[in-house]
Amino acid sequence: MFGVSPFLDISGSVWPVFISCGLMNFIVVVFNFGLGWFSMISILVLFGLVLGWALDLGFESKILGSSCIMGSMFVVVGVLMVIGSEVMLFFGVFWYLVQVSAEGSVFLGFHWVSPCGSHMDIMEVPLLISVVLMSSGVSVTLAHSSIQVGKLVSFYVSFLATIALGIIFVYIQYCEYSVSMFTLGDGVVSSVFYMLTGMHGSHVLVGVAINLIVLVMTVASLVPFSFLGVEVAMWYWHFVDVVWLILFVVLYWFSM
Repeated sequence: MFGVSPFLDISGSVWPVFISCGLMNFIVVVFNFGLGWFSMISILVLFGLVLGWALDLGFESKILGSSCIMGSMFVVVGVLMVIGSEVMLFFGVFWYLVQVSAEGSVFLGFHWVSPCGSHMDIMEVPLLISVVLMSSGVSVTLAHSSIQVGKLVSFYVSFLATIALGIIFVYIQYCEYSVSMFTLGDGVVSSVFYMLTGMHGSHVLVGVAINLIVLVMTVASLVPFSFLGVEVAMWYWHFVDVVWLILFVVLYWFSM
């Protein structure tokens, strides 16, 4: 009765509606109260809703047997489409940054004047957070390798290290914002700086959330030990790593 079907065979779910409401609540809170405690609570609520949906899907797949043979292909295609769209987003901002850096801005008399370059040493905080993020890339690769050989303890340790390093990266970046000598409205370079680093930081947070969901589902034994979620989580995390490497070279080294 509960066999594997070539087609998706699950009942209707209310989770997408709840998640949409949670996302709208987060946006409203951020615009009205800024990035404070209310925003943190909204993020936690939204994460809890996404986690609940993921656990529900795992239950339907393992317990009710509503898994789909084509499902893995759909997941791969969906993740690749998301990563591809994010690549185009960052490509557009990087293009603008390089062009303005090389040609100058009309608002600055066609000169590239950086109000913050003298306050930013790439060998200090930028290099530190780069090492942290690259280390997380190594740990997530180690976690994936542990899955392939069936080492459960090594997988958990490496995956937890990846999550911890991602959180440390975001925290250090938050501290960097707190002590910055410039604001979003100080010029072209400062606005692009906050746009790029902020977008990347938000993607790191999304990656941390994805890794947490994958880890919880694995611990709850709702998915096979070597399931596709770890694979796509690793793809997304390496995408975040590559974007940061380009950001470090183009923004911190070339433009500032």
